[in-house]
Amino acid sequence: MALEQLYFTGSNRGPFIDHRLNALSPGASAETQREAAALISYRPPPSQASPSTPDDLRRCPVNLTFRPGTPAILANVEYVGRDPAGHFGAYFAHALTAAHPADLADGLDGMLPIETWRSPIWTRRQTPDTTLPPLTQALPRGGVTPAAVRAFLADHPLADQLPVLVTAVAGAQAGWGPPVLIIESDSDRAALWIGAVSYLLPPRAARTLAFATYTADPGTTTWAHVIGTVSETELPLDLVHTLEVFDMPAGRIPDSRTLAVAAVAARVGVGTARALWYTAETLAEPDAPFDAWYGPLAAAAALKGIPLTPSENSAVAEWAARNIERLDPALANDLAMKLTEQWRTDEEFLPTLFNLAWRGRNQALCDEIRIRQIDIELTRVRDGAPGASTAARIESPRVRQRVAAHVRELLESAPVGSAPAVIRLLDWTRRTGLAPELDPAVLVELTKWVLAPEVMSGHFNDPLGALIQDWPELRQSFVKFLQSLADEGTQNLDSALDSPLSPFLRNNPSFEPDLTEHPALLEALWISHARQDAQQVPVLRAILAHRNTRLPDAELLSRIWPQGWTPQTMVHVAAAIPLEELDDDKAATWFLDTLSTASTPADITWYVTVSRRLLASPAAQRLAARCAPLTKAVELDRRCHEAHAFRDLEWIARQDSPATPMIAVMVATALPELLMTAPLDPDQLCSILELMYPDAMRAFLLRLQATPDPTTTGLMRIAGLFVLAETSYHHDAPLRTELLTYVAQAAPINTPEWARVRTLILSSRREVEDELLTFEETHQQQRSWFRLRKRP
Repeated sequence: MALEQLYFTGSNRGPFIDHRLNALSPGASAETQREAAALISYRPPPSQASPSTPDDLRRCPVNLTFRPGTPAILANVEYVGRDPAGHFGAYFAHALTAAHPADLADGLDGMLPIETWRSPIWTRRQTPDTTLPPLTQALPRGGVTPAAVRAFLADHPLADQLPVLVTAVAGAQAGWGPPVLIIESDSDRAALWIGAVSYLLPPRAARTLAFATYTADPGTTTWAHVIGTVSETELPLDLVHTLEVFDMPAGRIPDSRTLAVAAVAARVGVGTARALWYTAETLAEPDAPFDAWYGPLAAAAALKGIPLTPSENSAVAEWAARNIERLDPALANDLAMKLTEQWRTDEEFLPTLFNLAWRGRNQALCDEIRIRQIDIELTRVRDGAPGASTAARIESPRVRQRVAAHVRELLESAPVGSAPAVIRLLDWTRRTGLAPELDPAVLVELTKWVLAPEVMSGHFNDPLGALIQDWPELRQSFVKFLQSLADEGTQNLDSALDSPLSPFLRNNPSFEPDLTEHPALLEALWISHARQDAQQVPVLRAILAHRNTRLPDAELLSRIWPQGWTPQTMVHVAAAIPLEELDDDKAATWFLDTLSTASTPADITWYVTVSRRLLASPAAQRLAARCAPLTKAVELDRRCHEAHAFRDLEWIARQDSPATPMIAVMVATALPELLMTAPLDPDQLCSILELMYPDAMRAFLLRLQATPDPTTTGLMRIAGLFVLAETSYHHDAPLRTELLTYVAQAAPINTPEWARVRTLILSSRREVEDELLTFEETHQQQRSWFRLRKRP
């Protein structure tokens, strides 16, 4: 693109500035001439206004000025000292113009405007020809290059303030900050600062950065984004407050904010930053403001292999999360590959890294990132960190294999007492769908040494219940654990199931079907249920049905009732089985031992019922000696139900004996009732009562006392009691007193009842007549002065 050229000469004498056009290209319009003329005024610093030598003149400030606009103007203004009249104050300006900034940029062929500083292209002498050809050749570079700027900054004490300067210039360019004034010792140093800023800005911003490397009157140059001047320039106070002033020789830097993107650009350096900006342009959103380039520029640095700071990592992650869908897949993959090493250990960035790899269609990297995410998650799951687990299902075969191996390592290295951690890891494995990948042998060992002891201690939690319900291999590990106990003996198995292990397994409906092929274990589980929940008899029935048999053996009884059973339990068991078919002596002993504990009238019914059924069994035939009391009790019960006459009652009374306590109880219970209804005279009653032991006797007395109005039969029994007391119980004073007291109470002396009793006594046993009279005298003393006369 051809650039129009213009030459201006001018002088600055007194209060007026005088300049004139010396030569121009034919394409430079009048408007272009006016715009260019407005930019090229020049006044040297007071100390350099009168240079005496060519070297002094060369040290005068040079104003390279660029104004993007319509037209766009790039001009170089230098002090030439004397005008043709010999007066100091003359300057010469060489301007390049184009209709638009883009046209000027095309003419610069990739160079930034500031890079034309002190370029050989700039003319500082008038030409005799007033017509200048458009400039079409490539412009030679000047003294501002990345290398020159790096060398300048390397020795400058304020180089670390470059991010502040870049931020201020970007603010001026964007309109949210005032123009920036750089004060330096000479214009070369000011140009290098502007070059540094240009290299650290986005290329588009650098190509449109309005600047002037030197002016003696910054107030007239506020159209520029950044302005250079020298230290001896006097600044009006009101102007200082309208500019962002960087006084480099004095070390005065504004206390203003620094954009992070400027810090990134300054950190990577002017040479690298320029290349990064071109990469960042492919990443950033179109027309993004300067402060929005932080993430793209940091991402560009990562693509170039430059390590990022923590804040830069965060910026890249935030930017990538918002822009992942619009990234080119190849670029997304490159970025993911470069960030992998930096983000591998940072859990916060792994989701974004995964998304970049996924966008880049890099399945291998996706797997590696997912494995890393899961490794971190597993550690937190093991340690029980709150909200540790997402437990997302894992689909990738490679990830499944690697993670399953890691889970196994964690489980096998779990220390003693770490059951909660093991359960959390197993629960995570189940929920992620990795259960099939875990070796069943590992589950068996974990069950034996961790899970089963945890359950038996009663400390297990809900996830373990869900585990055993949904994980067939884990249930099988519990089956194998129980089988190992059974191999050592049923006592070990039953002892283990007496713990909370049994309800834990029973409460899981999926467990019992797994015991179909292990009948002994299934029975053990039922037996533990019986012991713990008092459901022994139903369990006994279930086991007998499971065994397809009708009768239990002694071992089964001892396992269901390890502490023995109560008579009530025995009765229920007897009702549940065909006791008459019992052919196991040890099992029969269980019934015999319990029958031997019967001792009260309330026991008679079940005692006789069970005895009768047991006596019919084959086992009872072999245990005849032990069954003898049962045989006697059954016969006694039959006689008691069939007794009608004196001989029947006498036989019953003869069975009474302390040697057979239950027989004595039966006699003491049944005989008094029979004696109340049987047709007996006093002699017969006395004969029967003489065969009875005191307990039976007292039972009979109680029965008589329950009849308040004695009938003839009752009076006959009272008479019998008197005869018995006088003839048989002289040796047993307490019982004799008890008997006679009852006689006196039941038939008081001088009553018709006593008269009837007296007749019955004398008609039965005349040998007790003397005792009868003595009895009457003794009991009459308190009632009458008259003694009964003896019977003639």
